[in-house]
Amino acid sequence: MANMRVLGIETSCDETGVALYDHRQGLLAHVLYSQVELHAEFGGVVPELASRDHVRKTLPLVSQVLDQAGISAKDIDGVAYTAGPGLMGALLVGVAIGRSLAFGGASHGRAPAGADAGNRTAGLSFRGASGVWRPHHAGAGGWHRALQHPG
Repeated sequence: MANMRVLGIETSCDETGVALYDHRQGLLAHVLYSQVELHAEFGGVVPELASRDHVRKTLPLVSQVLDQAGISAKDIDGVAYTAGPGLMGALLVGVAIGRSLAFGGASHGRAPAGADAGNRTAGLSFRGASGVWRPHHAGAGGWHRALQHPG
């Protein structure tokens, strides 16, 4: 099996997490941004504020992780993002960014992108050689079997 690097994005609530994992070398880089101060005056998480802060913070955190690992987006072989549970708006930010990175930059626009709900892969989509997004569902086998290059 060729070397596989997966970028993980977590935006389910009030923290933004980004990590880069290499299946041979393990965790290459990670960063976590907390919104605790943003929500403190309200006594709890305000969903709309959480979503907007993810919009502002996620891409800079992705850049930071790639810089820490010393690689570019084109070196990413897959993108995983949280599918739930969580705040709907916050989850949608991770979905949009994860799929956009997979489609537009990672591995020359051919990286698979998948949603993860806990320890079970909820779904996986990739842009195959035909240019069509095709669904693929994987069970509890994990990302090492689910994220495969098309063709």
